[in-house]
Parts: sequence; structure tokens; C-alpha cells
Amino acid sequence: MKTFEIFENGQKVKARAEIVKNKIWVHLSGQTMVFDLETGRVNKRSTNQKTSNPHLIMAPMPGKITKIFVVQGQAIKVGDSLIVMEAMKMEYTLKTSIAGKIKKVNCQVNEQVPLATLLVEIED
Repeated sequence: MKTFEIFENGQKVKARAEIVKNKIWVHLSGQTMVFDLETGRVNKRSTNQKTSNPHLIMAPMPGKITKIFVVQGQAIKVGDSLIVMEAMKMEYTLKTSIAGKIKKVNCQVNEQVPLATLLVEIED
């Protein structure tokens, strides 16, 4: 997986990309975009699938939970790592975009989760 920095809305942000089975997976600002090299189609998935609620951390892809850095009741700040997922031989660290407190962790290490599974709930 390659990591690179780009400017988004005037701020420098990190993006990650990898080619897996004729598809380019790009992870940027809580979204995963999959570019199919054979068909030319783009599939855009939001970490917060079907909602733009930053309090709900959703699985951006189907995968396996490999690390959990937080517990219920823990205070967090913007940019803190919450969970690491593994999918198709790549790791993806889910980070928070808000400060708050962990309301609930809805997954366990080594659990296989489908796309858009609610993984962590955050409260103010």
C-alpha cells in the first residue's frame, strides 16, 4: 500500500492506495473509492455509509478486525486511531474526525465484518 499526501480544502491530508486484482483501492478522508481497471467503473463508499454522522464509525470495506485501540468510556481527540482492519492483504486504520468519548465498541479482534458494519459509536 502506498501512502501519499494531498491537499483537500486547503489542508494536507494522507491518502492510501493499492492495486488489488485489477482494482485500485483509494482511502481518503473516511471514504474508500474502488476504481475497476477493466470496466472503468468507480465505486465510492463512505466510512459512514448512508450517513455523514462522524459519531458512527462504519467499516469502509469487508474485512477482519486486527486491532482495537479504544474501550467504552475512553476520551478521544481528533485523529486518534480507533481500529485497524485488514482486507485483501492491506491494513486500514480507522481514525476519528471528532473529539468525544467512546460510547460503545461493536466489534472484537479477529472478527470478520461486512461493509458498513457499525464498529464504534462516539458521544460528545
